[in-house]
Amino acid sequence: MWGPVRPFTLKKLDLVAPRYETRQLGVYVRLERKKLPRTIIDVMAVVKALKQRYLWVDCLCIVQDGLDEIKTAVHAMDRVFKAAALTLISADGGSAQSGFTGLYPGSRNVETLTGSVEGISAELVMD
Repeated sequence: MWGPVRPFTLKKLDLVAPRYETRQLGVYVRLERKKLPRTIIDVMAVVKALKQRYLWVDCLCIVQDGLDEIKTAVHAMDRVFKAAALTLISADGGSAQSGFTGLYPGSRNVETLTGSVEGISAELVMD
């Protein structure tokens, strides 16, 4: 869940737009890029840069107003994560529109503390 803002969820009515495709339960569906939250668009760019072919995003891959679809997908989540090459998590955004922190310059606040302990220099990077 993304804070107080209602998270983006895929509904059956979203499956008719002509721009992007996602494979949902063996069926290709189309999504409009302009309807996707910034964080998902950013993660799509990361996946492309890593030369990965597939991306699973629960709110895009599971139709949220279809009880049968939700039930089937929940029972398959162990296989989804087992087959994943990597897992990307955006845990610090206030909403789905916050973007993927650290992807672009200035999108992450980093503070560096320097000092020494018993004559040994140390640098601590705090996020």
